[in-house]
Amino acid sequence: MPSISIVIINWNGENVLENCLRSIYNNSVLPDEVIVVDNNSTDNSMQLLEEYKEVIIAQNSSNKGFSGGFNSGFPFVTSDYCFLLNNDTELASNCLEEIQKALSVHPEAGMFSLQIRLNEEEIDSLGVGVALDGMSKQIAHKVKVTDAQKFYRDEALPSGCGAVYKSEMLREIGLFDERFFAYCEDTDLALRALNYGWKGYLIPDAVLYHLHSHSHGKYSLGKIFYVERNHYFVAIKNFPLALVLLLPITTLVRFIVQTFSVIRNPDMRNFLDSEDGSPILVTFKAIVSMIKHLPEMFEGRKKNVNKSISYQNNVIQKHGISFSSLFR
Repeated sequence: MPSISIVIINWNGENVLENCLRSIYNNSVLPDEVIVVDNNSTDNSMQLLEEYKEVIIAQNSSNKGFSGGFNSGFPFVTSDYCFLLNNDTELASNCLEEIQKALSVHPEAGMFSLQIRLNEEEIDSLGVGVALDGMSKQIAHKVKVTDAQKFYRDEALPSGCGAVYKSEMLREIGLFDERFFAYCEDTDLALRALNYGWKGYLIPDAVLYHLHSHSHGKYSLGKIFYVERNHYFVAIKNFPLALVLLLPITTLVRFIVQTFSVIRNPDMRNFLDSEDGSPILVTFKAIVSMIKHLPEMFEGRKKNVNKSISYQNNVIQKHGISFSSLFR
């Protein structure tokens, strides 16, 4: 059977990390190795890891984010496949067994999505969908588990909180873009993989549970900044030129849809009224930051253009989502 290394990205996750590790070692099939990348945590994460002698620890001297965290952990991977996990995830007891079955069926694939759940009743993700402005969202988010099959698709782009990548693919196309820091780097990597000709599949029977947005919170200014900035990065680096030129229009349409969503969402209204700062100001700062990085993003685009950015696989049609679904 294909060998699997698990890489967990941790930052101040002592209250969730142990449950993640226990779920791994209680699986019906064990991974070949478990690597925990610690982004300079200030809690008791490192003391907790002392109880797990078999875990390989890659400790960073600073918080390198999700992107840099994974990139610093991947050199420790010796297996055929790398199973990337958030520290706030837990594996169902047969998760690794189902993953191995799928890897044997699709040896040509470079990436796999799982059935990620919020709890026993609700889905968190069945892969990632991409909108016309580069924004992405978990497919089937908050759909009932009993209705999940309606959203199954053969091809899927994985969410970084629980993604399986072929090591050979990562060595060919490169790792996460560390300029993203957090959020959307998984979409960027998946689109880059498609440009290189790799395929992605959903493993619906491999179940993973996710405590959503544990690090930054469901609504936070940090999350708003990175998501708003990084979706531009995704589009500029990976989209056909016509869609890149349409970014101001497609982004405006999303802002309009988002405004109506905020009006209907009491939790979001309460966040906007908080004293933590202005989401509008943070959005503006994200756009300014994006503009500063434009030369780098277009330089990264050149590498993809030399591959297959013409999108003969119609990635937007296959993996796309509507604007209205982004803020439900």
